[in-house]
Amino acid sequence: MRTSRHHRQEIPAKAKDYGDQNFELGGFGLFANLHPGDDKTVLATDGYTDLGLDASYQFTGNPMNTYTVNARYTHESQNLTASTLLGAVASPHNHLDDVRVDASYYWKNMLGGSVGAFNTWGSADALLYNNNRTLRADSSGFVLQADYTPFGGEGAPLEPERPTDRRTGQSTAACDRSGHAVPG
Repeated sequence: MRTSRHHRQEIPAKAKDYGDQNFELGGFGLFANLHPGDDKTVLATDGYTDLGLDASYQFTGNPMNTYTVNARYTHESQNLTASTLLGAVASPHNHLDDVRVDASYYWKNMLGGSVGAFNTWGSADALLYNNNRTLRADSSGFVLQADYTPFGGEGAPLEPERPTDRRTGQSTAACDRSGHAVPG
């Protein structure tokens, strides 16, 4: 039986669709109380509170090109009461911050690539991060990715099916419950 408690909260995203491009801004949260290493010898838990914001932009203006940009910021507060009592950390209160940004381009939904960057930083703790020369969880870097999807283009055998209007037999962006095209 798990005795840890956690709660995940998503803040409803605000999105705006402009036809060939769209924007999104949202938030998220995680509230967790955990027994470190499932050790219940102390009558305490470690508490974690993660709060964050994310945003996205996508341009799909022509069938040849799709551009996307994503960004996310997360702040984590740590109340490590149980780990302190167990001697696993030097400080009962720590924090982590994380920023991630990426951009991608896809040609004909078949060939594309992404580039991303991340930066994580936080408070120092000589016991928690004793394997890191800076005694912190600090980390940063870049991510590069190339993609090829041979069956991703228009008319491909694995292309998702679009709804079809029962009256006209024409493919459409959306149909209502009776199978009739919904005006866009």
